[in-house]
Amino acid sequence: MQVFRISATEAGRRLDRYVHKQYPHMPDAFLHRQLRGNGFRINGTRVRDGAILLKEGDELRVYLTDEQASSFGYAQEPVPSTGIISAMPLPPIVYEDQHIIIFNKPVGMLSQKDSSDAVSLTELGREYLYQNGLARSAGFQPGVVSRLDRNTCGLVVMGKDLMAQQALSEMIRSGGLEKYYYAVVHGRPAWKEWTDLVHAFEKDTVRNKVKLGSAHPGDARQVHSKVRTVQTDPQQDLSLVEIRLITGRSHQIRAQLSFEGFPIYGDPKYGNKKDPAVGQMLLAHELVFRERIEPLSYLFAHHFYADWPEAMNTLPFGELREGHERI
Repeated sequence: MQVFRISATEAGRRLDRYVHKQYPHMPDAFLHRQLRGNGFRINGTRVRDGAILLKEGDELRVYLTDEQASSFGYAQEPVPSTGIISAMPLPPIVYEDQHIIIFNKPVGMLSQKDSSDAVSLTELGREYLYQNGLARSAGFQPGVVSRLDRNTCGLVVMGKDLMAQQALSEMIRSGGLEKYYYAVVHGRPAWKEWTDLVHAFEKDTVRNKVKLGSAHPGDARQVHSKVRTVQTDPQQDLSLVEIRLITGRSHQIRAQLSFEGFPIYGDPKYGNKKDPAVGQMLLAHELVFRERIEPLSYLFAHHFYADWPEAMNTLPFGELREGHERI
């Protein structure tokens, strides 16, 4: 018999999937026979439904001989640290608690790796958590849920356990996690109040570039943002605009602002190629929790802010007005 105590990082996993992660070489037919018989007990009660969800603190007993456990690949030891943080600095941590961690990602860092040998914020975040006592657990690895382009800086959130990760993903799908951005753009858009931008969307995966058009009812794919002008600088013909994402597609903000005639300063793909090489002036500056989903209900109505990046201080909008409450 093998005994497992379900941790916070493992809670929410189906019994059959958890067992397969613990015993990767266990045949499906054998697992089903165990379910029909007396092969699994949770908190002393026999379980026959492989779809039952495990809860934190559950005691799972798996009735196998030592020989069976060995042949099925019983492995509960954490994978050793890779030392990746020593090779690349961990981004600043804006907020951390028992369930989530929010990073301030710098320009140039990937949110998720784009090749097998790349290092991204996902790997750095995992390594940080492992080094600080969050062991690798069966069936779950921490990961970022709010991705940013390589050259966009700002807030990225990671769930530390499966239930937190699921709650964050649901809030992003439902709009319960509001995301606000600042961008410095060419021109002086007349968006004195929050204005809706809605466009038809098409992604050219070969060129890795987005094509937008005027939106029409029935369009299969659309992008939607709300924008407002915060401040303008007539001398340089630049403006600081704030954006709230409603949808969250690839390159959405960059493409929408360019399509409207106000490309982001320093954006080589959708902007003015004559801009100085100062970097793309786009910052994911605020996250607001607008939905109560367990286990993150305690974060309802909380606001988190990214620091104004040093590169933006070279422009006339260095006074970042943060800390204001949203209605």
